[in-house]
Amino acid sequence: MVPSLPKLNELCQKPNYKTVGNWMVRHIERPAALYVTWVLLHTPVTAHQVTVGCMLSAVWGGFLLAAGTAESFLAGSLVWQLWYLLDHVDGQIARYRGTSSNEGLFFDYLMHHVATFAFLFGAAWGLYEASGEVLALFWGYLAAVSVAMIGILNDCQSKTVFTALMKRPGTFRVNPDPLKAVGKMPPGLSLPRRIFSLVHKSCEGHVVMNLFTVFAFLYLSMESSDTEAVLNIFWVILIYLACASTLVWVSKACHTIAKGRITEELARAFPEA
Repeated sequence: MVPSLPKLNELCQKPNYKTVGNWMVRHIERPAALYVTWVLLHTPVTAHQVTVGCMLSAVWGGFLLAAGTAESFLAGSLVWQLWYLLDHVDGQIARYRGTSSNEGLFFDYLMHHVATFAFLFGAAWGLYEASGEVLALFWGYLAAVSVAMIGILNDCQSKTVFTALMKRPGTFRVNPDPLKAVGKMPPGLSLPRRIFSLVHKSCEGHVVMNLFTVFAFLYLSMESSDTEAVLNIFWVILIYLACASTLVWVSKACHTIAKGRITEELARAFPEA
């Protein structure tokens, strides 16, 4: 028998679910996902199947965005919102049923990259359909690849850390609080670093998703005579996202290599015994 929602919240949520992640995840997505989890726990649906559903919804949303009409763009944006909600359900189901695994986590990460590309390139294709400008495909491809690259950088870092640990002789300790070991941004950042942080946050998935959803409602509400003006707004959004995300991932990659950040963080999170 599936327990009540308060008890389910204790069993399904991450221990630090109220403190880790962006504001939307902490206050909206995780609590809302619990209701979906409660319903699905009354069925044989597994965490892997939910992840498959997430991936398929991302592809479906991408095709809707690619149609280029105001109605399809709104539908695709709402599917994007649904995908973001379901993305928190698979983990909750896995924790409740005790089926959490490394492979499940791998599948979830893989799904994120597929979703990022599907949604962003689908949206760019939609702009191409609406405007007839082939250049939309270039900016959309650049945005899709670069936003994905921001996440891929983290994957590359994890692979590098794993390789380094496998080669390390002797034993080492695992810091019980690696986030604290690595450290957060200290107060009193310089203006350039503050600006970079804001640009970085503007490229995060939930920010882009919400921006596209707001645009979709605007697109649908405008009269046909104002369509060109609305599409010009979308051009600005897409070009900004392509340029900003490219700046972010290239800068982070160069900074990581030049400053030896992986070596530094490896030593803090996994000090020698």
